[in-house]
Amino acid sequence: MRIAVVYFGGQYNHLIVKNLKYLGQEAVGVTPDHDVDKLKSFDCVIFGGGPYSVVTQIEKMGNAPLYVKELSVPKLGICLGHQLIAKVLGGTVEKAKTPRIRIGSCQDY
Repeated sequence: MRIAVVYFGGQYNHLIVKNLKYLGQEAVGVTPDHDVDKLKSFDCVIFGGGPYSVVTQIEKMGNAPLYVKELSVPKLGICLGHQLIAKVLGGTVEKAKTPRIRIGSCQDY
């Protein structure tokens, strides 16, 4: 299986590619500045994390919104990637009232 991992500058994107390769998959990291046609040769696309906000900085994500709309392959979004997919497909993405990143136990949630 050929998997494209779209990099948005997140610090773990290279680990996604590494672990997919470890699992025997052909994984390639790509930046979102490529034309949609370049990604048509992949069997699926993973949208990784990054520092942007889909609410105020979607233009910094290059052609990634087009990848969501125009590619007819399975897609997986991680962190920023899942927010991008939701926004492009008409969902509402907004800043949380309170941050959800903290150290705690599972019982806290």
